[in-house]
Amino acid sequence: MGRVGTDSQQAGPGSDHSSEPVARAPGVPWAAIVCSLGGLAAAWVAAGSTGLLAHSLRGALTWVLLGFAAVAGCRGRKWSVATIAWLSLAVIAAIAMTALRSPAVNVLAAAVLLAGIATGWSGSARSVLRLAALSIAVLAVFVQARTSIPLVWLAGDLVGQGIGRCAELITGQPLWVGATFAGLDFLAVMGALYAGWLVTAGRPRWPRAI
Repeated sequence: MGRVGTDSQQAGPGSDHSSEPVARAPGVPWAAIVCSLGGLAAAWVAAGSTGLLAHSLRGALTWVLLGFAAVAGCRGRKWSVATIAWLSLAVIAAIAMTALRSPAVNVLAAAVLLAGIATGWSGSARSVLRLAALSIAVLAVFVQARTSIPLVWLAGDLVGQGIGRCAELITGQPLWVGATFAGLDFLAVMGALYAGWLVTAGRPRWPRAI
C-alpha cells in the first residue's frame, strides 16, 4: 500500500503551490479564553452561586479571580495609551463596584473588567471577551430581578423544584432545592453564552445548536 505524502510532495517540483503556506483559520488565543473563564468564575462567586459564604470571603475570592482574569487577559499584549487608559478605568470601576453590598453590582464588576480588557484585543479574542462580558451582564440583571421582584423569585424557586424532581426521577432519591442550589445562575450565564455563540457563529446554526 502506498504512503500518502504531504501537499508539497504530491504537487511536484513544477507546481506553483509547492512553496505556498497553507492558510488556516485563526483560532481564539488561550489568554482570552482563560481571561473569560476567570471573569465568569468571579461573577458566579459574587452572585453567591458557589454557596453560602461570608461577605468578606466572597469579596476576597471575587478580587482574586478578577485579578487572575486581568493578568491572563493582559499577558503578552502591546497596549496603546488609549487602551491602557480604558483598562485602568475598568479596573478602578471593578474594584469600586465589588466594594458595595449589592450582589448584582458585584457581578457587573466582572463584566466591566472583561469589557475593558477586550479593548486591547482584536478579532476572535475580542468577540469572546465581549460575549463573556455580555453574559455576565445578563447574570447581573437576573440576580437583581431575583432579589427585588417577588414574581421572579417565585418562578426561579418553581424551576428549581422542577429540576429537583427530575433528579429524583433519575436517582430515586428525593431532592428539594431552590433557585440557588438548582444552579439557575449557571444556566443563566451559559444560556446567554450559548445564544450569543449561535448568533455569531454563522450558518448553518441547527447543526451547531445540536
